[in-house]
Amino acid sequence: LMLLSIGQLLAQGNTCATATTISPAASCSYTSGTTVGATYQSNPANGGTPSCASPGAPDVWYSFTTTIAGNYTIDTQTGTITDGGMSLYSGACGFLTEIVCDDDSSPNGLMPMITASLAAGTTYYIRFWQYNSGTGTFGICITRPPTPPANDNCGGAINVPVSSSG
Repeated sequence: LMLLSIGQLLAQGNTCATATTISPAASCSYTSGTTVGATYQSNPANGGTPSCASPGAPDVWYSFTTTIAGNYTIDTQTGTITDGGMSLYSGACGFLTEIVCDDDSSPNGLMPMITASLAAGTTYYIRFWQYNSGTGTFGICITRPPTPPANDNCGGAINVPVSSSG
């Protein structure tokens, strides 16, 4: 029988391969997250070292799959963490490419927010950590672009009758 510490029970998705799945939504609804019990993952299988926000603190991973192409926004809010860093990656675990890294773009204090134009039907990975070391709690959400109308392309055009009266 293996006993887990409280920190291990709280830690979530500590590597790319164990990323917690989040579903993008039409509006932001924050999911509670924690880095308590996590460790810093700087090896190549986990994207190496992020390019911003004083990496080196315990980090956690999330994944999401896009349904349509367009601008997706990943936002975070404070918890016990009031200053965070976040990177967005494409590719597969072990072969990740950092798309963008952010430090303080969120309107929620010194928290990160990323908006990126993403392809449809693709899985992306998010890495989050506390700026300048430490662990704690935070909130995270992913907002998807609006669904295009059915008549967005020529093939879905709506016939409009033309009247000769004027």
